Amino acid sequence: MVLFDANMILRYLLCDNREMAEQAARYLIECDVVDLAVQTYGSHNLDFVDCVLYAYHRVEGVQIATFDRQLLKLIDKQ
Repeated sequence: MVLFDANMILRYLLCDNREMAEQAARYLIECDVVDLAVQTYGSHNLDFVDCVLYAYHRVEGVQIATFDRQLLKLIDKQ
């Protein structure tokens, strides 16, 4: 498993550094977790890290332990 930091995802989304964006794309292009995290971030009032946690929960079935009420509400919706 490869985990991505925010900088890699930003370079991919912003494409402000072509070399870095292309390198990030090789890792991220088929990553369902990143796709869902970005979609969730765009449609919910959550921090991006919480969106990544939610995406791992949905895509990989990872159990999430949190006190964040908004994240719990989203997890419970599914």
